[in-house]
Amino acid sequence: MKINSLISFLASLVVGIMVFFILGGKFTIYLTIPLVLASIFLVIFIFYKKIPFANKLPFKISLSALSAVVYLSLGIFMLIYVINYPPEGEFEEKLELTPCTEEEYKKGEELFELLNEFNDLFHSLNIEVKEDEWDSYAVEFLEKTANKRKSISKFIKSNDIAISTRPLLELKNNSFTEEENGKFVDAVINFISLELVEVKTLQNQGKGSEAANKYMDLWRTVDSIISIKNTSVYYAMLYSYIVSQMGEYYYNNQEELKEYSFSSISNITENILEKIDKAYESLIIADYHIIKNNKNEVSELFKWPLFDLNATMRKYHTYFYSMTERLKSPYDETITYDEMIEKVNIFVRNPLGEVQYAEEIKKFEIALFDQVIKNYINKKTEIGIYMYAINYKRNAENIPKDYKTGGEVQIKEYDDVIEIFSGGADSKEKKFQILK
Repeated sequence: MKINSLISFLASLVVGIMVFFILGGKFTIYLTIPLVLASIFLVIFIFYKKIPFANKLPFKISLSALSAVVYLSLGIFMLIYVINYPPEGEFEEKLELTPCTEEEYKKGEELFELLNEFNDLFHSLNIEVKEDEWDSYAVEFLEKTANKRKSISKFIKSNDIAISTRPLLELKNNSFTEEENGKFVDAVINFISLELVEVKTLQNQGKGSEAANKYMDLWRTVDSIISIKNTSVYYAMLYSYIVSQMGEYYYNNQEELKEYSFSSISNITENILEKIDKAYESLIIADYHIIKNNKNEVSELFKWPLFDLNATMRKYHTYFYSMTERLKSPYDETITYDEMIEKVNIFVRNPLGEVQYAEEIKKFEIALFDQVIKNYINKKTEIGIYMYAINYKRNAENIPKDYKTGGEVQIKEYDDVIEIFSGGADSKEKKFQILK
């Protein structure tokens, strides 16, 4: 029994040290049980002959049971160590945040004030009118907002702007609240919509050349808006929306605009999808770095072998990187990431990391990919077709990509129009017609 108590003491001590190491030196209350056990066994070992009841059967049975628990605990810990050995090393990160300066954030606040002033004026003038009164009302409405719109457009095109939307990653004191983000998005949509109303009004007044120039200048403003640095889902969705709005306007007004050359903005319209992709990428990358910050905090409490920081972050990195790749090539089945383990228990490699990964990736799949990115992917082909319509005269061979199939869209040519189908030859997707 004396040898048994010595072994139990050593085993209890080893278990205590392991618990202390895994918890990263925190939560020392969890050390109470193994250390108390170690103390009991040590006392028994040293004072074995001086303890009257040490040789009695009930005590021997209790000591044997207690020893069995200690041996079992040690065995479990050793098994966990063996399963998780060796810990993973560092990996190469490909997801880097775009750095912003404090000056760029200040410009973002200035733009917010300009847009707020415009939006207040916009809503104060937004009264209902009958359809046959619209033309005269639009001219008056446009005149009253002209100065505000000009100042906004000039400011956007002449400054490098950033908006802090993630306080954990960006400037905390300058970060926009959710309500402010909503106001910003609303103001930009109203601004673009009103600018397009002015283009239409000029067309209705027979000022076709002026309308075309206004439309092209608005594209330059839109391009600058999309260049605003931020990491918010609001803004990524806003960018794809206003580009779609701009493209749809041209598509619906081809007859009036087809005689004008838009070659001066071809560098914008032909590369616009890449710029929107960047906005969605920044959103994905920001989410990854927020997760990274969180896991660094977790690693201060729990360590290997129950939580392997590098192994955990490698899996998150693979997932978020694959999401940026799926954004560009949603049809590519070779893009993969580490699947979640169905059932996680303590004997799975990196158990705490796997539990967190399984729960959080499910949420990201639903909230970020299915509800946000997939909606954008579904719009990409349509946006590409709109851009093709704008550039058709200059570059008819630059056929847009079909993001449902990975190939090009299906085209049928006629004397005065071309018909475009997306989703494959037998698809029932929307049909587009572009005037030659």
